[in-house]
Amino acid sequence: MDKQKKQIKISQEDELKIAYGYSGGIKKRRHVVRLGKLLVAGFWDHGAIVEPTIPIEIFPTRIKRELKAAENIWHTKDGERKINFIMVYFNPVDIFKNAETLTNSDIDDLIRIGRQHYKDVDVYLFYLNGNFVQGDKNAIARSYERDVDGTQGHLIIMTNDARQRVTPTGVEGNDYFLAHEFGHIMYFTNYYGDKSDPKPNKDHINKDGKPDYGHHDDNTPEDRNNLMAPSITLGTTPTITDEQVLRALECRFFIF
Repeated sequence: MDKQKKQIKISQEDELKIAYGYSGGIKKRRHVVRLGKLLVAGFWDHGAIVEPTIPIEIFPTRIKRELKAAENIWHTKDGERKINFIMVYFNPVDIFKNAETLTNSDIDDLIRIGRQHYKDVDVYLFYLNGNFVQGDKNAIARSYERDVDGTQGHLIIMTNDARQRVTPTGVEGNDYFLAHEFGHIMYFTNYYGDKSDPKPNKDHINKDGKPDYGHHDDNTPEDRNNLMAPSITLGTTPTITDEQVLRALECRFFIF
């Protein structure tokens, strides 16, 4: 009489361990994204310095320059993986807001205004009058992730100080502040929940008592010149690491 072969049942977790080398637990398999496309709707209000050309309907020079700077830096060193920032809608607005005196209610209203103009977008970008954001003189630009009317929205505020300009004493500001804020938006929306910079600025404690995970470490001169450092060195071209680009490419807007 032939002996029956013993059947071995393999669980789903064991199958995942065999297939993907997991050490335990069922985890999300990392997606391999080579090209990310962040869809942006841009607006500029009265008093915002955006260097418009003539006629006014033409895309403002400052915004075009800052978008180009963002695309020029958000890529791996070999150029194989990169992020495009696509302005799908842009328009001047008559809301007469000053970035310096914005309230949290105003922030929500800006997202609502953006939705009234264009709904299917990843982030709303507003250029406003003023030199800092919400009373914080150290913040010349800021990004937000807000739950507005039951739906999550993302917003970037750019002030007049968050730009490169030539003064009698030399070049001030930088074209890369928008690229920095785009980095925060992509970190906020990480599909896997890894919302921190790959080399976070853990030594600094934010006002909420938590470490500053959203910014890059700034302990060395090289780190301080990184795009995602807490502040960008004025008049210089910042650097970025491949690890930061790969983290940004895990943005959920690029995966689905």
